[in-house]
Amino acid sequence: MQIDWQKVKRLLVVVVGDLAVMPALHKLRIAYPAMTLLITNKDLADTIGLRTIFYTTNWQNVTKETELIKKIYTLQFDAAIIFTDRFESPYLLAYLCYLAGIPIRVGQSKEFGGSVLSHWVKPPLEDLPKIDPHLYLLDAVGFPSTVAPDLRSLTPNL
Repeated sequence: MQIDWQKVKRLLVVVVGDLAVMPALHKLRIAYPAMTLLITNKDLADTIGLRTIFYTTNWQNVTKETELIKKIYTLQFDAAIIFTDRFESPYLLAYLCYLAGIPIRVGQSKEFGGSVLSHWVKPPLEDLPKIDPHLYLLDAVGFPSTVAPDLRSLTPNL
């Protein structure tokens, strides 16, 4: 099932990892300047300059996780894109988004995890030339590419 990105008004981007996600965040920021980030890396949160929900958890404190789910639920997101490092599973965070009522949950993993991710993408093969796995994820789910404006239409006809 293809995602109609035109209908997605509230986007949650979940980031686990480091600055390698920046090119994908830049692409998302162009389309969704008011997106919200759910982030685990405090240093990354400070450098991005977007609305962020910073969290740390060991997934042992039910009260803390329940509060996070409630907070996300009240923001009524239409979709969540989950960026993880190559060897981390997106499924725990996708389940959190599922519990918060987010209908579109995008992530990539080598393993299929049922319908916890509504849109599951296998990562690019590791032996291919250097491919940004985060940009690959966006392309795989049909996220629109940023297109430079046609400047010819701005020049006067002489």
